[in-house]
Amino acid sequence: INFEDTVSMQYLRIDTASNPNNIWQVGAPQKTIFINAYSSPNVIVTDTVNPYPINDTSSFIIVAIAGDGYTFPHTASLQGEYSVNSDTLTDFGMIEFSPDNGTSWYDIVNDTFITNNIFMPPDWVILTGNSNGWQPFYVNIAALGPLFNIQLFDTVLWRFSFISDSIQTNKDGLMFDD
Repeated sequence: INFEDTVSMQYLRIDTASNPNNIWQVGAPQKTIFINAYSSPNVIVTDTVNPYPINDTSSFIIVAIAGDGYTFPHTASLQGEYSVNSDTLTDFGMIEFSPDNGTSWYDIVNDTFITNNIFMPPDWVILTGNSNGWQPFYVNIAALGPLFNIQLFDTVLWRFSFISDSIQTNKDGLMFDD
């Protein structure tokens, strides 16, 4: 998603149903560490101005449509840039995907069934600690298409979450772009 483009923004859902105080915001980051978008001016970030709060779980969802792949008949992939500034291991981000419109969710970083069956497992996507600036990520779940019966033009959901513990560290959190 390009966070400057209103057409692509129709594929973004900030989850206020499970958390009415969801901290994900689209805008220009104006924090201590997070001061620049990867592609200016907008990102999606855990609050554009304030540090992330304690005891919070906030999520947003990107809606994607499975397309034709080169190796597998129907595929979905995810790529972009991320930056993280959080308390290592106790405050963290998570990326999940759903092949069935949100009925089931699979953690693409920690679920061994998923990581054993995808191309370019995202073991290098570290969504905790300090990334020291923007880092690229790419996940191709093409091999999961047949395992989950993903067909051409099926909807695949990607859920991005940030989870914090009970200790205030005044860190910036997590942001994504492009």
